[in-house]
Amino acid sequence: MLSNKFHTFLRGNRRTRVPVLLYHMVSDEPAPGLEHYAVSPAAFRQQMGWLKARGYAAISLALLVDHRLNGRPLPPRPVVITLDDGYKDNLYGAYPVLEALGLEATIFLVAGLVGQEAFWVSTFGPPAKLLSWEDVRAMARGPITFGAHTITHPHLCQLSTRQAQEEIAGAKTILEDRLGREVSFFSYPFSDFSPVLRDYAAGAGYRAACSSLLGFSDGADDIYALRRLIVGGGDSLEAFGRKVRGRPTGRETLRPFLRSIKRALLPMRLESQSKREMAPRVSNKRRMDH
Repeated sequence: MLSNKFHTFLRGNRRTRVPVLLYHMVSDEPAPGLEHYAVSPAAFRQQMGWLKARGYAAISLALLVDHRLNGRPLPPRPVVITLDDGYKDNLYGAYPVLEALGLEATIFLVAGLVGQEAFWVSTFGPPAKLLSWEDVRAMARGPITFGAHTITHPHLCQLSTRQAQEEIAGAKTILEDRLGREVSFFSYPFSDFSPVLRDYAAGAGYRAACSSLLGFSDGADDIYALRRLIVGGGDSLEAFGRKVRGRPTGRETLRPFLRSIKRALLPMRLESQSKREMAPRVSNKRRMDH
C-alpha cells in the first residue's frame, strides 16, 4: 500500500495550480489584425510589476516540471512566463523589465529563422523581425531560458511523419549547437497539438512541452501538453489580475481561445481560396454532360 505521506504528496501536487503565461509580441506598433497578440511595453511593465508587488515568484519551466514529476517544492504564488516565436521586440519591450525585476522567463525560438522575419504574420502587413543570434546570446546571460518552437514554424498537423519529427527534433539540435547548452523545452506553433505530436516531442528528448490549451497548469497536466493562459493586447491590468488569480470572466476566457483558432485556420483559408481561384472554370453545360 502507498504510505499516507505519499498520498498527501499526490493530493498536494494535483492541487497546485500554476499560471503559465503566454505572450507573443511586446510592441506598441503591431500590424493591423495582430493587436491581440501584441502587449505594449507599458502594459507588460505594469503586469510584471503587478506580479512582483503581490508576491508572485516567476519560476522556470524546469522547476515546474521537477515539481510535477518529483515533488520539488514550489515557492508561494508561483507563475511561469513564456513568450512564443522570439520576436525582436522582446529584446526591447520585455527583456529590460524582466531583468530589472529579476523575473525568469522562457522564449521559444523558431530555430531556422533566427535573425530573419516572421513570415506567418505577413498576411497582416510587413513581417515582424525576429531575434538575432547576437540578441539571443545577450539575453541568455540574463534571466531568460530559450526553448524550441520548430525550425520553420509550420502547421505540424499538416506535415508528414518525417517532416514533423524533423521540425521538432531538428530545432533542438540547431539551438543546442548555436547556444552551447541543452534545450529542454518545446512549444507547438499555431495551437497545433495531437497525441502523435506529443509523442514526437517526448521522443526528441525534450523534458516538457507547452501547448496553447487554455487553463492553469496543475497536476493533471501532461508535461508534454502544459496548459497556458494567453495574455493579449486587449487585457486591462484588472483583467490580467483576474486571469492570474483564476477568476476571468467567461468572455475573457473565450476571447483568446477563439482568436487562437482563427489565427490557426487563416493560412488554410487562404490556401483554399487560392486553389479555388486557380482552378479552371467549368461551364454549366459541361457539368450537365457529366
